[in-house]
Amino acid sequence: MIAIGGLRLVKRSRGGQLELEMVLTINEVAQILRMHPTTIYRLVKRGELPGFKIGGAWRINRASLDLFLSSKLPTH
Repeated sequence: MIAIGGLRLVKRSRGGQLELEMVLTINEVAQILRMHPTTIYRLVKRGELPGFKIGGAWRINRASLDLFLSSKLPTH
C-alpha cells in the first residue's frame, strides 16, 4: 500500500496488468463530502455508497464515491 496526499493506493493485478486504485477511509470520505462520519457509515451500511471492509474498517473506492456523487447531482 502506498500513501499519497492522504489517499492510499492499493496495487492489484488484473490479467497480468498492474492497476492502482484509490481507496478512502470513512473519515476521508466524510471530509470530502463535509458530512459527519456517522452519516457515511449509514450510507455504506444501507448500500447507497458502495464500500468494503478490510480488517473491520470500512473502505470506499474513489471511483465508487465519484459515481455516488454523480447520481446525486440534480438533472435539469
